[in-house]
Amino acid sequence: MDDCDREGIKRGMCEVHYMRWYRKAMRDGTFVRIQRRSDSIPPDEGVEEFEMLMQHTTDMLLACRRLGVHPRTVIRWHKRAEKPVPQGLWQADKVASTRVA
Repeated sequence: MDDCDREGIKRGMCEVHYMRWYRKAMRDGTFVRIQRRSDSIPPDEGVEEFEMLMQHTTDMLLACRRLGVHPRTVIRWHKRAEKPVPQGLWQADKVASTRVA
């Protein structure tokens, strides 16, 4: 917003103005959810790609980066495919979530 001095967080708006826009858009039905790349990949394929990468590296964070997804996405793929989440993936998620850009 032009007259707002707060730092832009989402869509160039501060949290207050974004939430105001979001509530209005949801009420009017004009809000369009952007499909994530991870939603377009079937969980079984995502798990298979991750496991293939893990055969060549021990760094789970690196494997996630090569796939172009966040570790939490890989966790979600495993859960949706009803496969056990690999040991250490939660730790990779924690590291990726606490990194400073």
